[in-house]
Amino acid sequence: MIGHIWSNQLAETLNEMYPELVSQGFSLSTVADIAVKESFDE
Repeated sequence: MIGHIWSNQLAETLNEMYPELVSQGFSLSTVADIAVKESFDE
């Protein structure tokens, strides 16, 4: 899923939810991190 942090409130909410999301198997990344990872996987 791609998301855009467009408000401070959304950023705070995601920050609060992060531990639970990780425990459920989700991860948050930047597009730059994904692009770098993909270039090394080839």
